[in-house]
Amino acid sequence: MNYSIRRSDRAKKLYLRVKPNGAVELVIPRFVPEILGRQFARQHHKWIEKHSRKQKNALPLISTESGSRIFFRGEGYILVFFKALKPRVEIEGSYLKVYYREKDSKRALIEKFYREQALVYLTERVHFFAQKLGVSIGTIRVKNQKTRWGSCSAKGNLNFNWKIIRESDDIIDYLVIHEVCHRKEMNHSARFWALVESFDADYSVHVKYLRKAF
Repeated sequence: MNYSIRRSDRAKKLYLRVKPNGAVELVIPRFVPEILGRQFARQHHKWIEKHSRKQKNALPLISTESGSRIFFRGEGYILVFFKALKPRVEIEGSYLKVYYREKDSKRALIEKFYREQALVYLTERVHFFAQKLGVSIGTIRVKNQKTRWGSCSAKGNLNFNWKIIRESDDIIDYLVIHEVCHRKEMNHSARFWALVESFDADYSVHVKYLRKAF
C-alpha cells in the first residue's frame, strides 16, 4: 500500500487523508502505537488503493522534472536526475534515480528502464501461472500498444503493454492470468472467466480498473 505516516499531537484518533499533492497520509496520534496505525491502514487498504490510483492516473506517464512523482509496480517514487558518464536508471529507497549524459533523452532512459523491468517481471509471472495451469508459452514481448493491455496468439505468443509496470502487483497479475488463461480458452466465454476467477477472485474489480486506466 502506498501511503505515508505522520505523528500528530493534536489528533484524537487514527485517520487517513489525501494531501494537497494527492498522496495518501495516515495520521497517528502520539499515544497510539504505530503497529495499531498500520493495522488500521490494512483494514482500509481498498480506500488507500483507490485514492493512490487516482493520484497515479492524474500524473504524467513519464515526467522529466526532478522532484516529481512517478509510479513503478504501484509504488510512488520521487524522480531525481544526475549527470553522469554512463546512463542508467535505478530505484533506491523512495527515489527513482536517473543518471544521464547531456546527449541523452531523460524520457527515453526512463521508458527503456520501464520496458526492461516490465519484460523481466512479466516473464517471471507468466511462467509462474503457466506452470500452475499446465500450458506452454511461446514468445513474450513488451510493446507500446495504444488500445490494449495485452494479447495472446494461437501459437501462445504473449504481448503486453509496457505501461502495465506502473500498476500494482495485483493488477499486473490479473493481466498475466487473463492472457495465460487464453492458452486454455481462446475466447471470453463463461468457462474462460471461471478459469480466470480460479486464480484471481477479484478479477471483476481488476477488469473495471484496467478499462478505465487507458
